[in-house]
Formats: sequence, structure tokens, C-alpha cells
Amino acid sequence: MRPASQPGGNLFADLAVEKYELEKHNLKNDGQSGRWFSPLKHHVILSLGNVPILEIDQFKVRDALAPIWREETDTALKALNRTRMVFRHAAAKGLAVNLNAVELARELLGYQSHWVKHLEAMPWRDAPAFYQSLPYEGRIHLVLKLTILTGVRPGVARGCNEQPEVNTSGPMGKLLLDVLRAVAEFETGLRRERQMEGIAKAKAAGKYKGGQPIKLEKVEKLRVLVEEYGVSSAAASREVGISRVTAHKYLVG
Repeated sequence: MRPASQPGGNLFADLAVEKYELEKHNLKNDGQSGRWFSPLKHHVILSLGNVPILEIDQFKVRDALAPIWREETDTALKALNRTRMVFRHAAAKGLAVNLNAVELARELLGYQSHWVKHLEAMPWRDAPAFYQSLPYEGRIHLVLKLTILTGVRPGVARGCNEQPEVNTSGPMGKLLLDVLRAVAEFETGLRRERQMEGIAKAKAAGKYKGGQPIKLEKVEKLRVLVEEYGVSSAAASREVGISRVTAHKYLVG
């Protein structure tokens, strides 16, 4: 609750609200969620809200933030930064505040030794069973399934069926291979879509010329290698310098 204003007192709480009102247009949804003001409200205004800002020094700021400085590091830093902004706002209004109070308070608070501990990811061996447990209905489950499928790159998992610790003969192993196959098909579809979009843009710009036919000398050499010398189409295509798909098209057509 906002403290009652004292005439000419320039309470910290009043100045904090003023600064918040000025910042709202820069915040998402005009700061309706209250996340910008929350660190001030719960950790600074709670103890310093009724104190005139001219009376607040580095010791008062330190005492307000000390309980959360090493336990809630992110919140403490946000509260410190918001307090600095309130002090600057007061100075802009012509109040003779000590702009060094916040920086000195940080020196008094000392080093934040707390390290953020991230949540551990699910072991990859558990992913197939988890994927199988998800129902087929519901938007959230579909999004989660897509996340699982696109989170594994085929190149990273290629050859996993050759690893001794991965059993692909059982139902879970087969599911893993199905997941990888689905990822490969998904990425192939994306590449095809991007290719078609590029072709459409090139056609619109008048720059698309289509696939260029190979020289007749290469076609003749390809057919001689395959038909007269019995060379495989794969080896012949490498010798001629064309792809296997192109070689097959000219040999069959």
C-alpha cells in the first residue's frame, strides 16, 4: 500500500510511484503486470517508503537489500537498479539527493557469490518413453511433441544404432529411430519449402533459368562407362562429375 504523502517530505514511495508512471509507456502492456515495480515494492518501499529521500544514505539502502542480496540475487539487483532510477528522478526534480548512495550501498553489500542453478535437461535415453506417453490431442501436447522432434538434429544422432549402449531392437529403440526418421523428413520438407520459395522469388525477379542441361560429351561418356564397360551408375556419375540423380535421369530417359 502506498504510504500517505507528507507535505514537502518527498517520500521515497511517492518518488518511486512517480518514476514508475514515467516508465510505464516503455514497458510491456504499460507495466500492468507490475513486474517492474515489484522489486521496489517488496524490498525497498517496505522499509524505506515512509522515509524522505533526502534522509536515505548508503547504509539505509544496504540494510533494505541485505536480506535478499545473496539469496535472491536477480531480484536484489533489480531492486538496486530501480532505486538508482528513483534517486536520479529525484535529482532531476531538483532535490539535493546523494546520487552516490546506491553505488556505495552496493560496495557495502559486497560480492554476490550465489550462482544460478539451471534445471537439468531430460536424459536423451528417457525422451522416447516420454514422447510415447504424450496424448495425441491438445495443442500443448502437439507443440511439445514438435519441440522434441525438432530439438534433435539428425547429424548429432546419426549412427546411434551402431552404439553398443543403444538397443534399437526393442520398442523404445524403434521409437527412437522413428523419432529420428521423422526429424529427417521434417527437415527435408523445410529445405524443399525454402528451395521452392527461392525459385518463386527468382522467377518473379526474372532471374530463374532452371536447371542447366549437362554437355553431350558427359552424357556420352556416362553411357559408355555404364553400358559398355559395366561401371556402376554411382561410380560413372563420380567419374563424369554429375550427381547420381542426374545420371539416372539421363540413363533411364
